[in-house]
Amino acid sequence: MANQNIIVHDIFEIFASTTDRGLTYSQLMNQSIPDNNNILELGQGLTEKQIGNIIDRGYILQDIKNITKEEKEYVHKVNENNVIITVPEILEEKKFSSNLMFNHEMDLVADHITGLHIPAVILIESARQKMLSVFNRFFAQKTNPTRFTILSINSKFYGFVFPIGAQLVTEVINIEQKKNFLKATLDIKIMQCGIVRTCVEISFMCCDEDIAIKKEKNSYAQLINLQL
Repeated sequence: MANQNIIVHDIFEIFASTTDRGLTYSQLMNQSIPDNNNILELGQGLTEKQIGNIIDRGYILQDIKNITKEEKEYVHKVNENNVIITVPEILEEKKFSSNLMFNHEMDLVADHITGLHIPAVILIESARQKMLSVFNRFFAQKTNPTRFTILSINSKFYGFVFPIGAQLVTEVINIEQKKNFLKATLDIKIMQCGIVRTCVEISFMCCDEDIAIKKEKNSYAQLINLQL
């Protein structure tokens, strides 16, 4: 595994140039396929079309087990380019895993990228999406439309996260569930090479949409009254 080249999008050109194993998409497409080393490790920033182009050229993507993007409805996105996690896999009761997987057309990438590591804003967004994904798939009531309200986000960064494979291992550490109400706290660890690089703890509540709308209206009215 350590000898395989890592393929990343051109936005991570600095990363590719600072590691012996790094290759940008453009560099890969402009070189001939070596007879004895056509296995690649999938990095970050590539679109589905670019990944398909790599496979069509005869390259083999190593350890490519889960690259199926989560459905945009489950992470509350309109543009599927802004979905940056894969469909969660169940590890054990209340514990789930997804891969971080974003392409260069994502909104946050367009406005904030270093070329070397993955910005913290993308990591926090991936944790938010993982929270929504897990609860929309496995816990939320399916009978009525629901809304999520984040109560708190606490994050700790233990080191840079680089544009190589990364996993989001998520554990539900507290949950209170009633008929039309759900409140929970999740611990989300973003890992690379088996090492925890970032921890995000998110607490949130989820309730029926009509209840959430009433709460928002009341909250706005209280704010205006305070101003007056």
